[in-house]
Amino acid sequence: MQEKELEIKKTNNETIPSQNELMILQTVARNAANSGLYSGVGGENKIFMILLAAKELGIPPMAALNGGLWNIQGKVEISARMINAMMRRAGIKITVKRLDAKGCILEGTRPDSGDTCEAKFLEEDAARAGVINRGPWKQNPEDMYFARAISKLGRRLAPDILGTAYVEGEIRDAKCEIIETIAEEKEPENPEVAEQLIIEHVREYLPEDQEMMKTYLKKYSQHWKKTIKDTLFDYQNREKFETDFAKWKIKELAKAA
Repeated sequence: MQEKELEIKKTNNETIPSQNELMILQTVARNAANSGLYSGVGGENKIFMILLAAKELGIPPMAALNGGLWNIQGKVEISARMINAMMRRAGIKITVKRLDAKGCILEGTRPDSGDTCEAKFLEEDAARAGVINRGPWKQNPEDMYFARAISKLGRRLAPDILGTAYVEGEIRDAKCEIIETIAEEKEPENPEVAEQLIIEHVREYLPEDQEMMKTYLKKYSQHWKKTIKDTLFDYQNREKFETDFAKWKIKELAKAA
């Protein structure tokens, strides 16, 4: 009994930040919010909660803010790249048995117990989940299949590493009544507010790119019949936004040539 109590205390000490750590995280959150570079993440309080979640998961603060971690309605999402890195850092061997535009199959082996597990996410799984025709799944199917497969593998083989986190996009793709109700009750988007959101999203980029970025975000919104707010929600991951924009820009410049 005494050993169990000691073990619980040790775990708490590792996950609950000390007073000094809390002050450091609050300072980081304040500076991040004031910098204006993380407006897509949220205000100071939301950034702070993300940093707390990152602390529990052993993710460095800036790695969490720079596309590694999100908090969606109180639930944590981790990028597939971060999940992959966390598992490999823990010594888990991951073998890619299949990865293409129709699905992904991964196999993982733990170094401590030798346990082996296979996880897959295929076209039929995407169809059953109702995500196969959504924007990201059409644009980057291999990345999306890999993300879902690595998430499954992590939950089955390494829950001690990932906790209760989801992979990027998983919560947003989920068909739950709450999200559907919110969508039904949504008021028409205010054009002035939408324009300001776009300006905030692109202001950290080079001035010569900003106008094209604004155009891209509006066209993306129109094509997928989304509000600007939902479009920017899709693009919380800045790296994904930059990649998609770069591809679109090349095509647009080629048309104009």
